[in-house]
Amino acid sequence: MKKIAEEDFLVLRGPFESGRQSPSSLASAFFGIILIQALFLWLEHFASEESNFPLYRSVFVNHLWFSIILTVLMIIYMIPSVYMRSQKIQYLLTIIVSQNIGGVSTYILALLVIASTFTSDLNTLMFIIKTTLLGGVLVFVITWIRFMILLKKGHYRKGSTKDQLRQKFETKSLLPFATAVGVPIVLVMVPLLRLVQPGNIEELFFTCLFLFVFYTMLFILPEQIVILYCKYRFDSFNFETNGWLKPVRDQEGKPVSTHDLIYANQFNNEGVKK
Repeated sequence: MKKIAEEDFLVLRGPFESGRQSPSSLASAFFGIILIQALFLWLEHFASEESNFPLYRSVFVNHLWFSIILTVLMIIYMIPSVYMRSQKIQYLLTIIVSQNIGGVSTYILALLVIASTFTSDLNTLMFIIKTTLLGGVLVFVITWIRFMILLKKGHYRKGSTKDQLRQKFETKSLLPFATAVGVPIVLVMVPLLRLVQPGNIEELFFTCLFLFVFYTMLFILPEQIVILYCKYRFDSFNFETNGWLKPVRDQEGKPVSTHDLIYANQFNNEGVKK
């Protein structure tokens, strides 16, 4: 990614420009994240009482301690004097805690529901675990490769189509995600459907829901990693101590306006078409 210029990443600067992912906003979100994580840990403990998931106790204890450590770090990074000096670490912490809730917790809950409702056979459970984890690797790899291709083609420049349609529904952009998520879910559902009883439809729904959230978090992980990379590489992805986002600068160190970048990108695109 060192060969890709700063202007090719600037669409990813949008959450910082809007203030949605400013250090103060992330610090405020940590409070809600702590409560949600506590809820999910309680659900893991509650679901485990009727589950036959092997080695669950050790998995839960390790996840509990890991979440406690993250909670302590979130409390520390809710202090303005701390997060303004360590914005990059705060964003890294944000990635970890979001993946811990949306990825790890939901995946554990899905396995607990499967083990308590559908099957306690170790071989079947191991097949499901291997399939779902392989599906997770597939989602991440496909998304990462696609992300790098779009970056190199300039789709994340200001004024690009990606910039204009970022907040809108894009069928083509969701196609790789739908394919990558659908394959592992279908493979998991094949053995489960044979075990489903009429009264287990609700459990099947929650299993699919938890797995869907798990894959969704892996789908957005590449973008989170690239944004973190931008915060380390480019000063314009960070904030001043007064809370203002630092400007994009040219090679001479002079601030460059967003309108100039959009105009330059549109001009280049028209030149390429001609």
